Amino acid sequence: MKIITYLCNFYSPNINAVYQLVNRDMLRKTKVKLAFCAAFLLIGCMREGEDTIILPTMNREIPEHVISRTLLDTIRIYMPINVGSNPPSVAGTYSVSPFDLVYASDGYEGEFHDLEWHVDTPDSWNRTRYSEHQGTAEGRSQEAYIIGNGESFTIFTIDNSVDTLSGWQCRLVTLISGTKRESSVADLRYAILMLDKRDEHNMLIEPDSYRIFADGDGNSPKVAK
Repeated sequence: MKIITYLCNFYSPNINAVYQLVNRDMLRKTKVKLAFCAAFLLIGCMREGEDTIILPTMNREIPEHVISRTLLDTIRIYMPINVGSNPPSVAGTYSVSPFDLVYASDGYEGEFHDLEWHVDTPDSWNRTRYSEHQGTAEGRSQEAYIIGNGESFTIFTIDNSVDTLSGWQCRLVTLISGTKRESSVADLRYAILMLDKRDEHNMLIEPDSYRIFADGDGNSPKVAK
C-alpha cells in the first residue's frame, strides 16, 4: 500500500463506505493506495503481480523508461537527482516536518500533513521496501531502488494504481532525494509524478504533471518506528 500524496483534484467524503466496498478476496491481491487532496482522502487500489511494474535490478541512475530525460531535467530544477551505484545506508524511519510544497506543475497550492517515510536495509541490488505515513494515512510494502554515491542518494519507485469505484487508473513515480547525516537526512526533497492515466471523471492531475515537496527546516531526523 502506497500513499499518493495530493495527487487528486477532488476529495471523497465517504471513506468508510469505500473501505466497506473493497472485497476481502481482492485485498489479498491488492495494495490499497490513499490519495490526498488538502486534508481529505481518496481510496484506490494497487494491484500486485502482473499489474505491478517491475523495475530493473541494477541501477546507477533513473532509467529513461521510468522518467524521460527531458522531464527529469525539468524536475532537476526543483530537486537534485543523485546518480551512482554506491548510495549511503539510509535504512530507518525519518520525519519530514514541515512538509512544504516547493512546486506544483499543475499550479496547485496548499498546506500538507507532515510526512514519515521508511526504507528497509537494501539487498545487493540496492533494492528495498519503502513505506510512508502521512496524517491518518499509511502506505506499506512498496518496492523501491536507492541510487547515489557518498552521502547523497535518490530513492525511486514506479507502480500502477487503480480505483474501479471512482473510474480511474494511473501509473506514477515517487522520488526522494537527500544527503545522509549521522542521525538524519539533510535537504530532503520529495516528488510525485503522474506518468499516464485513464480518468473518466477528471479526478487526477494530468500526465507529466508533478508536485515537489521539501522538509521546511532542512533536516529530517531519524525516529523510532
